[in-house]
Amino acid sequence: MVQQSPPAYPSSLSHERSGLFPPEAGHSEAREHRFVDRGSFPTRANTVAALFVVTFALVCYSLRVSDLPIRGEESRWAQGAFEMLRTGDWVVPRQQGQVFAERPPMNSWLMALFSLVAGGLTPWAVRFPSVMAVALTALVLYVYCRRWLSPAGACVSAMIYCSFGQVLQIGRLGESEAVLAFFTTLSLLGWHHYWLREQQAKAWCLGFIAAGLGALTKGLQAPIYFIAVTSIYLLIQRTPFFFRSRDWWVGLLCMLGVISTWLIPFWRATDWQTVQDIWTGLVKDRVNLAGLFRHMGLYPFEVFGCLLPWSLFVVQWFQKDFRKSLGHFRVPLVFAIVALCVTFPSVWMVAGARGRYFMPLYGIASVPLGLTVWLSLTARVGTWGFHGWWRFARFMALAGCVVTGLLGLSQMGVSSLQSLRQPVFWGVAAVVGTLLLTLILITQCWRARSHQLRSQHSNDQAYSGGERLAIQSFVVTFSLVAWMLGSFAVNLNNPHGNHLQNRIALLSGQLPDQTPLVSFGPIHHRFEYHWQRSIEQLAWPLAEGQVDNSLDYFCFDYHVRDNAEYRHSGRGRTWTTTPSSLPFAWEEVARIPLEREYTESSRWVIVGRARKTSRGTLAAPDERSNLLWR
Repeated sequence: MVQQSPPAYPSSLSHERSGLFPPEAGHSEAREHRFVDRGSFPTRANTVAALFVVTFALVCYSLRVSDLPIRGEESRWAQGAFEMLRTGDWVVPRQQGQVFAERPPMNSWLMALFSLVAGGLTPWAVRFPSVMAVALTALVLYVYCRRWLSPAGACVSAMIYCSFGQVLQIGRLGESEAVLAFFTTLSLLGWHHYWLREQQAKAWCLGFIAAGLGALTKGLQAPIYFIAVTSIYLLIQRTPFFFRSRDWWVGLLCMLGVISTWLIPFWRATDWQTVQDIWTGLVKDRVNLAGLFRHMGLYPFEVFGCLLPWSLFVVQWFQKDFRKSLGHFRVPLVFAIVALCVTFPSVWMVAGARGRYFMPLYGIASVPLGLTVWLSLTARVGTWGFHGWWRFARFMALAGCVVTGLLGLSQMGVSSLQSLRQPVFWGVAAVVGTLLLTLILITQCWRARSHQLRSQHSNDQAYSGGERLAIQSFVVTFSLVAWMLGSFAVNLNNPHGNHLQNRIALLSGQLPDQTPLVSFGPIHHRFEYHWQRSIEQLAWPLAEGQVDNSLDYFCFDYHVRDNAEYRHSGRGRTWTTTPSSLPFAWEEVARIPLEREYTESSRWVIVGRARKTSRGTLAAPDERSNLLWR
């Protein structure tokens, strides 16, 4: 009697008890999605796996989250939180007391709330909302993928999102992308999860509410994505009249209610033009056609790079048998592909769009990539998927060896690698950690391969033991990626970063205690954040009588393009020019660079002290004190 060989790509739930087979002809989607036997996995296993995903994400992203100096737009939204705490106005986003209508306030709300726990707007309070958002997105992915995969398989999809290169970079910063990605992922996958369970009321309410919260984070992107994706998906599924249902309208009203809870008080406190600016201002500024064809040619590769290292697994899709194995997961794959195809043109056909603008859909992208990686992990010996995983594992082990070698040589004083040299403690920690994880990965790869080779004629052992070892190698690979970016990248950037807090602390020590500081025109948000006190914004004075004689210390922004005739002044989308002279005599106290790298700074804050006469009035200007370009 001839023994039947096992399938090349076993189902995620191991053997017939999973019921995970290609759908039979004529089966509708409503029946197809029911083939997972959840009874095979007790609630305890699900709870442990979910806690593992959240804990692992929190640990990886919290590691050294406060080490890098505040940079980019982080301090802008932190200052929005500072104004909320200072004034008690949690409705109108402000900078230096002025209305700042560029983005809804969700990010600043979260920073302000975490600052109450941290005792101030520390780097941890600024960045931990993003860390929590990444962990919660991973949890949403686990719950969604658990419908088709075992607890281990669902963990793989969730951890893949956490280890995308750009998520590892932005997910530990106080930017809004991670929070928006969480709400977008929750709206789309949460809707699909309940739609498949035929709980339409929950599906539409959860989807619309999450999209509404996404709108309060970064504008209309989340609601537009949700409505467009669900509409086109249901049209493909031949459900064209979904908008006639009561549940759809209830969900829509829930979303409008969430948005209106903030928008109506905001409108009453400002005006209609400000409302338009906060929803559409940045979009109008960024939509242009200059360089569109070049952007369309390069942008897909940019997104591919942002999803490294797991985007390399798209190579698996070129093999016919492997594509057939993905037929087991037709339901989630169709939804993910529809979502990606519907939303991608919104960034692909906008010249100047950056890779991170598509980050709200990275959670959706981790579904097909997670299924691909899982099938590769559980593939039978000798198949395309089997070789694909171990080639990838060997590549990651080689990358770990290269990074370890470069770090080790730089710590030993090799002159050509001095730019990689780290502080002793973190340099040794990076070398030892990367080397240890690389050795573990090599060992696990060898053990898993040997085990599957020995047990290829015993199906049960091959899939249980082989799967366990493959998952161990995946966890080590994930840890290696997270550690290299969390240690090596932080170490590399930290010494060269512009640690503004040190310079401003030194400046503060030079000034009399509790000296009030005013700014002529808007001041850069990084300076204001580290000053840690309110800076009153005044108009740039054009005549002597426009400045009070009580003025002592003041500051203003200075740009590399400023000259003796005019200087640039503004923030966000609103910019103008002013004269380059002040109508009184003054002397420079400090010049604070504002860029991430001190040597590359093109913008500074100049702090000055007004000179006064013996009668206490402001001294008349002279040539030496008024030439800003000197």
